[in-house]
Amino acid sequence: MVTSYSVKDMWAQYDQYAAMANKLGQSTKSVVEASALYYQQGLKTNEVM
Repeated sequence: MVTSYSVKDMWAQYDQYAAMANKLGQSTKSVVEASALYYQQGLKTNEVM
């Protein structure tokens, strides 16, 4: 499934991704990439986070 989220939409969530990455001990890039996969599966932001 293709997501309707744009790069701008993803950047708008940057603070949440950075906090999640810090909590998980991962890079922000890794968290954003993983989140993109969930969005492509059709999940909503609250489900992805």
